[in-house]
Amino acid sequence: MAKETSGYKAPWYFYWKTKGNGGKYIVNNKCNHVMKKYKDGWDCQRVYYSDGDWGYVLDANGNYPTVSGSGAKLTGTSKTDEIYNAGDKAVINAGKGADTINNGGNWYDFWGHDGYWHDGGDSVTIDAGAGNDSINISGDSVTINAGDGADTIDNWGYDVTIDAGAGNDSISNNVEKVTILAGDDKDTIVNRSSNVSINAGNGNNSIFNDSEKVTILAGAGNDSIFNGEYYDSNWHWHDGGDSVTIDAGDGDDTIVNHSSNVSINGGDGQNLISLTGGKDISIKGGKDTETFIIEAYNNLTASIQSGEGKNIIQFLGSWEGYGGNFLSVSGGVNEVSSIQTTNNTLITGAGDDSVTIGSDYNSIIAGTYDISADGLDADYILVKSG
Repeated sequence: MAKETSGYKAPWYFYWKTKGNGGKYIVNNKCNHVMKKYKDGWDCQRVYYSDGDWGYVLDANGNYPTVSGSGAKLTGTSKTDEIYNAGDKAVINAGKGADTINNGGNWYDFWGHDGYWHDGGDSVTIDAGAGNDSINISGDSVTINAGDGADTIDNWGYDVTIDAGAGNDSISNNVEKVTILAGDDKDTIVNRSSNVSINAGNGNNSIFNDSEKVTILAGAGNDSIFNGEYYDSNWHWHDGGDSVTIDAGDGDDTIVNHSSNVSINGGDGQNLISLTGGKDISIKGGKDTETFIIEAYNNLTASIQSGEGKNIIQFLGSWEGYGGNFLSVSGGVNEVSSIQTTNNTLITGAGDDSVTIGSDYNSIIAGTYDISADGLDADYILVKSG
């Protein structure tokens, strides 16, 4: 281990070390003049290390470079590399292998200073190469090409573009103005910020969103999409998700929505779409049989344009107070039932619709149920006491 030659506790320059497996540790910090032999300026008064274990990057003439941490080129190997960057405008090419890349933020340095905060890392380009990479981002205006492989990406940077490539990727976003391209295969995407565009690609994807002004394109596959309120894997509660557009693509999708001003296109496939809350919800179904479940506590407003299949629409509720929802249904052959809910308004459009009311309230004209069946085809309405 190198010895400190002054009292400062963090190295702030470019250095690297070869690992036992042939990969590299690569560190690029924020100092304006990296790898000089002397302290230079307020921001660069940091420790200088020198021993045979560490390689210092020299220029073509064998001199210590005076290049900045800004604009540095960090190149890994085909082995398992660890790359840490806090310099702006850096270019990171990790190569093949299961690499760990940390850009900006909170990371460990090799002198045991765990949790030291390294700011910077803005306007950086990252090419992680093929392999199961782990990428953590805190800098702004970063472009990530994760390459093929089962990558794990955690973003805390503003104005970031993520291309995860093919593979079973896990992507978590926490800051606004982000574009996510997950690529094909089985991806898990968690978004916690606004003004985000998500393209999950083809595959059986799981997408969780609790923020506003988000566009979700799930692609073909049996996708699960949760917008608004949900519990995560650690049983933490999330809510939000207004002003969202969802296109689930083809496949047998499951979509759960609890938010307002939401547009849902289920695509072809035997979809299950559940509305647990929200207002001004627009749903377009596909050609196959779909199931729509209305389980909002009250005051939900939604319109469903069902597809060509025989669709099932259910109002569900398990305790007093459920109901007070407004639902407009058009297209397809729809079977509508209301179970233990009250004060709902249902408008059916063209199509052979079947409506069943199963509650203690039987009125369909004034008060409890107002049902308008104004379609051109034969409608069947059955009212029975619960």
